[in-house]
Amino acid sequence: MHPCLQVTEVLSLIAREVDLPRDHLSMALTCKCFYEPAIKMLWAECVSWRQLLACFPEDVWHISKENKLEGPSRPPTRTEWDRVLAHFRHVQTINMYMAPYDDLVVYLRFLSNYRPVTKLFPQLKHLLCLLIEEMAEFIGMLAGPSLRLAAISASDRHLAFALQISADESPLLRVLHICPEMQHSVYSVTSRAFHRCGHLFKNLLYLSCKGVLSFSPSMFLGLSARLPHLRNLECDIEPLEDEYTPPTQPHFPDLHSLDIHTASVPQVIVDLLQTQGMQELEKMRITFTNQPSLRSVRKLFKVLGKHKAIQSLKFSIDEAPEVHDPAITISEPVIRLLFGCETLQEVQMSNFVCSLQDNSLEAMATAWPQLKTLEIMQTRSQTPGKITFRGLYALTSRFPQLRSIGLPFNFAAVSEEDLTYGKHAPSLSLSDIIVDSMPTIPDQALLAVVTSALFPNARFLPSHPDAPHSPWPDINRMLRLHKLART
Repeated sequence: MHPCLQVTEVLSLIAREVDLPRDHLSMALTCKCFYEPAIKMLWAECVSWRQLLACFPEDVWHISKENKLEGPSRPPTRTEWDRVLAHFRHVQTINMYMAPYDDLVVYLRFLSNYRPVTKLFPQLKHLLCLLIEEMAEFIGMLAGPSLRLAAISASDRHLAFALQISADESPLLRVLHICPEMQHSVYSVTSRAFHRCGHLFKNLLYLSCKGVLSFSPSMFLGLSARLPHLRNLECDIEPLEDEYTPPTQPHFPDLHSLDIHTASVPQVIVDLLQTQGMQELEKMRITFTNQPSLRSVRKLFKVLGKHKAIQSLKFSIDEAPEVHDPAITISEPVIRLLFGCETLQEVQMSNFVCSLQDNSLEAMATAWPQLKTLEIMQTRSQTPGKITFRGLYALTSRFPQLRSIGLPFNFAAVSEEDLTYGKHAPSLSLSDIIVDSMPTIPDQALLAVVTSALFPNARFLPSHPDAPHSPWPDINRMLRLHKLART
């Protein structure tokens, strides 16, 4: 054997490049030198309790004719446990989120009753599990000192218990996902369950509980004291309660990304920005379940316009059946409130009415010199757009880094005169033009010719790709033919 294949680091790099488990197994059986790096990668991720079950001899288990796990027939010997633990020590990820509930409980109870050591997975870093009924008691066996990420789904009465054990057993925990329950009856989970033990997660950097935990404004402010180093936060915020007291000092000093789900513009977010809170915030995403008022949107944009670090803003209104045509109009005076954000690189607004015109794009080009993505889509409105390809070309010529744009365009205004704009300096950076699925296009061939001349590398992406009788596949086909003709 070549000497380089006897170097452990080289073999580890080779094992990482192997994708399939059967290839890791073949590598482990090839040579003693290959065994340890290959078996380490083979057991790095566990996605099935059957994978763990196969480590024990067949006579340890009772399995029914329907292949259902009934329980242990005898306790494993110490020699058998040593062989099993030799594999378990390599496990870094356990994903039991979609495992059959009944069989998983039987297996976890067996491990808990007969385990010879306290921690079966000492190198476990990522834990994804569904904690229902009896399963909550096993979190202490799975969580360990190396755990960095935990994704937990549980009922309200088990969530605090599971989080308490996770915090006690895993001081290095940095990322916590509290996921919606997917397999069984939906439980009511409240933010109070998290607050009962939230103070234990002082080192947490990432908390994701959107769609599960709904924080009142006062509880949301309390997160800043409980999680002082938090950098990423995803959650729901409830409407303003009667006992809410506006903040008087900055909160969330290290927060970089905020993703919230709410019924209206949260007053607590406006207050935090006004008191110099979240000064490191770079990304904000707000999903509205109801139509926000124009006044509250303007108030939010006004305080955001004074923020000097924000790079990405995403706002959307849920397309729920009870939500009718959007009433919020994004006009130039509204957009101008954000012109103070000179660091903006991404602006996305979905289900808003857009009344911007070509001169509005020129004002954006001056205010946001680093812009890469601009999307203001009105997927429910039948109002024709006012932006022409001349305005779009003027925008891209000022934004050499612009990659994606979605605006309500006036395709009826496309003419052969537009070809003169890109004759000498076509815009090469633009790659995606996001458009309505069923627009009115008088001349598809002319649109393809003009688009190819102004934006040689662009393609059209409809907002609803599966819409029947959409003209965009044919237009994109013509764009590809024009590109082939140029080359």
